[in-house]
Amino acid sequence: MRTAKALFIITAAFLAAPSIALAEQASDPETPASQPAKPEPAKKPGLHLKPNAKWHILGHSLGAPVYLLFMTSVHESGHAAIGAAAGLEVVSFKPYPHMEDLGGGRQFVWGSTMMRGEITPKREAWMLAGPSILDFTMFATSDLLLTYGVSSDSVAAPFILTGGMICPLVDFLWNVNGPSATNDTTRLGKIIGMPKWSIMLIGDALAAVAVWRILHHGRNIFFEPERSQPAKTSFMIMPTFGVDRENGDSRIGLSAVGRF
Repeated sequence: MRTAKALFIITAAFLAAPSIALAEQASDPETPASQPAKPEPAKKPGLHLKPNAKWHILGHSLGAPVYLLFMTSVHESGHAAIGAAAGLEVVSFKPYPHMEDLGGGRQFVWGSTMMRGEITPKREAWMLAGPSILDFTMFATSDLLLTYGVSSDSVAAPFILTGGMICPLVDFLWNVNGPSATNDTTRLGKIIGMPKWSIMLIGDALAAVAVWRILHHGRNIFFEPERSQPAKTSFMIMPTFGVDRENGDSRIGLSAVGRF
């Protein structure tokens, strides 16, 4: 009986010691009571920009004219590269906006490439498809880089997203949906016997997948990842003491209470 009571007193004193020490510290005027740290305000659920994301977005938006010239260079490079691979000679390469004589008078064009050689329908079809082939190659390469090679927090990520994915997509959409009679896919459709609407249908379906990939990488690059809120938990251990009324035995133990 005495041993059980002594064990209970020791256990209770051990568990209550921290509370007694804090009470003495609070009563001592020379010892300032420790103040609990103020919890940081919880962010509202939803998307939140990373610290420097707005400056990246602003900078790349202001650089749109540079990206437009880059896109034009990529487009004309597609014509020149595929044409040269088909055995044609590139006699004029102007990847910039200018006035060009197209037979019906001088017209404004974003860029132009002139070839010389035996231009068969097959070679012309490949040359007209050149920009779309290059757009697809650049887009797929950039997508793989952002997925497996380049961190979304790196400085290079926004440039790869804008120059390697958004610019090729814009050029591809213009090739597919351009209404002009001199549009690449319009001329390509006449050569291969494919109506314009079917080219637009297939091209826009591919573009929808491309937009999804751009949004996926854009979220990882410019927005903070969503974090799940941890569940609030509490756990407390208390000493217990009891007496059996029938035989007068005393019992001592510990009681644990938790919430998860």
